[in-house]
Formats: sequence, C-alpha cells, structure tokens
Amino acid sequence: MSTAQTTTTTIRSIRLAARLGLTPLLVAIAAVALSACAHDARGARTSQPGDVRLVYRVIGPQPGDVDHVAKLLQQRLTDARVRANVTAAAAAGDDRIAIDASPDRRTGRALDALTAPGQVAIFDWEARVIGPRGAPAPDDPKVTGGRDAGIVGSLTRYDAIKRAAARPHDPTITKTYWLVDDERRRVRAGPASTRAQLPRRKRIGATRVITVDAASTIVQAQFPAADQWYVIDTSPALSAADIQAAQSATDRRSKDGVVRVQFTARGEDAFTRLTRTLAHRGRSASADQHFAIVIDDKIVAVPRIDAQMAPDGIDVSVGDAVIQGGFSADDAARLAAVLDSGPLPAALHLTTGPPNP
Repeated sequence: MSTAQTTTTTIRSIRLAARLGLTPLLVAIAAVALSACAHDARGARTSQPGDVRLVYRVIGPQPGDVDHVAKLLQQRLTDARVRANVTAAAAAGDDRIAIDASPDRRTGRALDALTAPGQVAIFDWEARVIGPRGAPAPDDPKVTGGRDAGIVGSLTRYDAIKRAAARPHDPTITKTYWLVDDERRRVRAGPASTRAQLPRRKRIGATRVITVDAASTIVQAQFPAADQWYVIDTSPALSAADIQAAQSATDRRSKDGVVRVQFTARGEDAFTRLTRTLAHRGRSASADQHFAIVIDDKIVAVPRIDAQMAPDGIDVSVGDAVIQGGFSADDAARLAAVLDSGPLPAALHLTTGPPNP
C-alpha cells in the first residue's frame, strides 16, 4: 500500500461511529469462538498429488511445545482459509513439524506469515519512538513522522541498530546481538540472544558485533518501500495477552478486508487509557497523536487519535471497532488468524521446502 493510500484509511465503529476519533486504522470488537486445533478435521486435509512438504524445527521447545505449536499452526491456517495439513512428529524428543500444502504463490505467502511467532504489541507512538539523542522526541516530526507516523522519519536498519546501541545500557536486562558491516553500512546477521549464535564465517573485514538492550525494539516501517526502520522504547501499552479474539470480514462499501478484534477486560481498560492519554496530549499539542500496532518486528498500523472527535479517548468496552486499512481479503484473514491464535510458544526454523515469496 502506498503512502497516499493511508490518507483515505478510516476506522468505523458499528455502534459508535460519531464518537470514534481514530484514523487511519484499528479497532473492532466482536466475540469470536476459537477455531479448530491441529487435529480437528475442519482444518486438516488429506495430502494431494503435487503438494509440497515443508518441514520446520521448533527452536528450544519445552515439554508439550511441539504439539501446541502444531495445533496453533493448524488453527491459523484454517482461520486464514489455507488448505493445509499440519503434523507434529510422533517420536518423543523429535522437534519437527511438517506442513503439507499446495505449492501456489498464495499458499506460500500465507505460510510465510502464519508460521511467524506472532508477538503483538501496541505502543504510544510519540512517547516511544526514539530520536537521535537516544530518547523519545514527541514534538519532532522528523522522528515521529508527524501525520505520516510509521512511514516518514525512518532509518536504515543499520542506522536503527546503531541508534539503539547508543542508548544507555542497563546491565540487569537481556541483550540482543547484531553483526554489522560498517564499511558497507549493512546488517549481516541478527538479532541473536548470544554472541555465539552469530555466524563466524561472516565476521570479516569491517564487520563487528553490536549489542542492543532489550529496552529498545527495532521495527520495520508500516509500508517499507526500501530499508526503513524505527527504534522504539520497549514499553507497550498492550500485548497479545490483552487480545481475546479476532476475526476477518469484508467491508460492505469498499469490499476491502477488515479485522474485528475483541480485547480482554484488562485490554479494554488499557486501550481506553491509552487513547485517553493520546487525546489529551493531542489537544495540548494541537496535533493528532498516534499509537502503533506491531507484530514481531513489523508495524502493522499507526492509527491517529483525533482529539476533536474523541476528546476523552475511546471506550472500546461499549462499542465495536474494526482494523481497516485497504487490506486484501487474504491480508485480513492472515492478520486475524495470527491475532486470534496468540503467539507461538516457540519459534520455528524452516529446514526443507521453503515457501514461495
């Protein structure tokens, strides 16, 4: 989606349209029953001639993680309307999961998205995006992007890592490690949880290891035309634990895909407080404020709060809301599937049969 497209994106509340001051993206709430698990016949299907088999390893699984991951993957695939069969290895100690699916491009894209960890976080954008001095710069549109938050003001990944690394270090929190090439200003590898996990064969020439505190998160811009990243302070207002359910649908007017989201009771309270803070700050600053929805290391949306339309924020406990931003039906289905399932308990590594991009 282009930058121009974002200006036409709106949020629509089914029952509270006059009160919502949210543009351009989120919030829908509707009770949704959890979908079938891995071994439910609704999700699984018999392998077909011409199918490809993708084999993944579950990284560092705890007891029960392999089966749990397989069930969540089947749920995601079923919810996203991708016909595929997920099988967990039967032998004790075997950390492999196989997915049998058709080799078409649509399925490949879906698998690429649906096998991601799916860690969700919602941030107060202006209060969390980090500027060149290592701290938020909420009044500087060169840092926040102003009205084009999440698109304008980005850095290359190399520069984002350097900005994050320059922030004050806290020896008590975890770190991530990156291998960078200073001569070419490129990122060679990372993030890794230890230095030893970085590939030694690439440590040549002007490469070096950079350490970043977990207090900083490096995220990709919302609609990256190239190498576009931000550094944000790792203090989300909401997380995946605050999402109760999600479901995709089609907007009757635009025919675009949309995503309805239901928060938990805590999530409703946290979201109401977040939007109230943004509305009050926006009124004082005479500028709309934003929050960012991030999945793993990618910005999904950066909605703005219109302080004139929602002077005290948005109370999502009394109205429905919809993530709406020019999504295709497949995009919306994949996003809803990840939000609804919650994050995978362990990461996956594809070992054979890479999906088509």
